[in-house]
Amino acid sequence: MSPQKASEIEHLLYRYFGADGKGLGTKAKQLESILPQTLTGAVWEISQKRNSFLHGHPHRRRTHFADGSERSRYIELAAWAKSEIEAFRTLQALPRCELALRNKEYNVVLDSWKITNGPWQVHGWPEWHGGDNQRWFVSRINSEELAIWSAASGHCLDAWYSEDRGWNLHLWPYHGGSNQQWSVTQLDDYSYRITRVENGLCLDATHRTETGSVTMILWKWHGGDNQRWWIGPLFE
Repeated sequence: MSPQKASEIEHLLYRYFGADGKGLGTKAKQLESILPQTLTGAVWEISQKRNSFLHGHPHRRRTHFADGSERSRYIELAAWAKSEIEAFRTLQALPRCELALRNKEYNVVLDSWKITNGPWQVHGWPEWHGGDNQRWFVSRINSEELAIWSAASGHCLDAWYSEDRGWNLHLWPYHGGSNQQWSVTQLDDYSYRITRVENGLCLDATHRTETGSVTMILWKWHGGDNQRWWIGPLFE
């Protein structure tokens, strides 16, 4: 197998973001302030694997990966990175602003976190530390719908349903589907209601866990403070 997939990613980074450095690793370095950290990390790993493939032993060029697992990791990572770059580019092209969201009742900020080999999750966190996982972009999809996405991952606030848990939230790469479309409405106390457009359910802070974080769900609007959000410039 050749390192062609890495060349495809290089081409995308140049075409979409103007990265003109020599080599995939240099391009990733150039885009650290634009791409989510998880994506730049993946691109850097792909660069390292390609360099290992091309150079290998100092006295002989490798013609294949050392083993099947190395080859599989390279293929999977390159395919994932290419898909993420395409989705992030679509999202980044939308008009947007960077904001922080704080729940009125629990006084926690909306925060994203990653579980191993799973999607990014959202919860409320009691302390504002200013990390990318607490920074959110709100992008206008059209005149009525918004996408809300994390600076840490470039993934969007996404609603999903299960019989045992009802409507829940996680983050997912942008695809523009109805489960990623939101509206934001200012209320009489100058807080905001965040509503999923398709079913009218609201972002709801439901209860505090033993760790101090607050669980987020979607719930029918009742006007309580746990459904009201302060939205504004970063708390710095």
